[in-house]
This record gives sequence, structure tokens and C-alpha cells, in this order.
Amino acid sequence: GQPEAVLVNRVPIVTGRTYRVAMPDYIAHGGDRMTFLRDFPLQYTNVLIRDAILQYSRDQQALGMPVDAVLDGRIISSQE
Repeated sequence: GQPEAVLVNRVPIVTGRTYRVAMPDYIAHGGDRMTFLRDFPLQYTNVLIRDAILQYSRDQQALGMPVDAVLDGRIISSQE
């Protein structure tokens, strides 16, 4: 039913604070039953999520930082 222990950068979210989240237009407009997102203001960047991920990977590599895809346990489902 309800989310528990919601964290941003390992810190509990703060009620009343504004958070920015990147997501595809489909989800932002309520696709995949995410209708609760439709009432929030949108800011269009004209950047595809795919391109943002690729650029982040390139930036990390340029800094000599490893780019690795590992499961880190950030999302936990109580139904598992």
C-alpha cells in the first residue's frame, strides 16, 4: 500500500521540500498507471533519458571513474 523509508541520497525525504526527478514523458503524463504524477509541474529539457545516461557514463569515464551496473538495493518490494 504505502511507501516506507523513502530516501534520497540515503537521507529521508523532507515533507514540503521540492525534489526534481528525471523521467520519460510517458511516465510523467500518467502512463503505466502513474496518474499521481500528472498534477505536478513539468519542465521539458528536450533531453532523452537514454542520452542523459550515456552522457553521464561518458563524463564519469572522462574523470577516470568506473561505470558499473550493479544491483544496489535502492528499491525494495515487500512483495518479493
